[in-house]
Amino acid sequence: MSPLSIAHKYRWNHGVPRHEEVVLKVPHKVIHECLRCLSGQKDQVAELLEQTSEKLALPITTGWVRSWKKTLLVGNGFVCLQTTNARLTDEELRLLYCFLAKSIGNLNQRYGAFFDVKDYGLDHTKSAIPISKTRACSGFHTDSSAKHYSPEVVGLMCLQPASEGGDSLLANAANLYAWLDKHHRDCLQALSRPTKRDVITPGTTQTTDEICRNEFPIIAFPNEQLHFRYMRYWITTAYQKLQISLPAGLHAAMDCIDQYLANREHIFARALSRGEMLFLNNRYLCHSRTAFTDGPDPLPKRTFVRTWIDSVSSLPNRPSRSRVPRAVSAPVTARQPRDFQESGSCR
Repeated sequence: MSPLSIAHKYRWNHGVPRHEEVVLKVPHKVIHECLRCLSGQKDQVAELLEQTSEKLALPITTGWVRSWKKTLLVGNGFVCLQTTNARLTDEELRLLYCFLAKSIGNLNQRYGAFFDVKDYGLDHTKSAIPISKTRACSGFHTDSSAKHYSPEVVGLMCLQPASEGGDSLLANAANLYAWLDKHHRDCLQALSRPTKRDVITPGTTQTTDEICRNEFPIIAFPNEQLHFRYMRYWITTAYQKLQISLPAGLHAAMDCIDQYLANREHIFARALSRGEMLFLNNRYLCHSRTAFTDGPDPLPKRTFVRTWIDSVSSLPNRPSRSRVPRAVSAPVTARQPRDFQESGSCR
């Protein structure tokens, strides 16, 4: 199968998805089933993470997630879940987010299963830190600059929106590839060659030798699947630290990518409200965040909760007949529904 034919499987064939196509309201019975697990103990989400997905499987929640999970693997590639009408506390939102994320796949622990994305007063231009720890515009990118790891799905939950800015932006790399193939085919070779990336993962050795080894293509088609891995900033800093020039054609090719991504007609944009959760495919979608400003103290600061999810396509599609906990330490048996249906959900 040709690369263009592979990319066609993942394209937004009818243009940028409309909000009504991708925004789903979390059913009240899903929220109720998950919040039955609240025990009032501190660090409950951390305790839940110690349990296997099978043990945590809640039949109503798992059935509802199953009704839209395939959307994360083909087609639109993302969903936005709304809980804004539920008036949930931070603890309740974190618990609900934990259950929904674990129903999608396995949570990666590189930054901890859940990582608070907020401004820590840091500057990514002065040290090798993730832009997620700053208030700067992130630029379009896919998560993880590490050679041997790329999450399949990225989750973002809004606990507190910014005072100004901080919108979430999405673009489809399959549509980008088709555009490049049509208008800038000469760029594709440079994007298919291994490209060095800076090393920024906490706990890793940040040396020139590690940067030299940390190289992989921006666009690849392993196992007849599209895999787009892009963040121009960390590519540029890698070659600066190595004191070598960018490979021939790479600068022009990245200019073409950025030209496409600068066109708002190609972009899905949403300012997430408190309680909204965005789950997106990290293999053929890229995302960005506009720069933001927090309000003055003592106003709450913009806080999103990020998670990286793996093995999305390999987990069982049907909910298991597992024990459903009312609290982490006190499980009870729940009956599995024959077929999940909820009026107004997942349409």
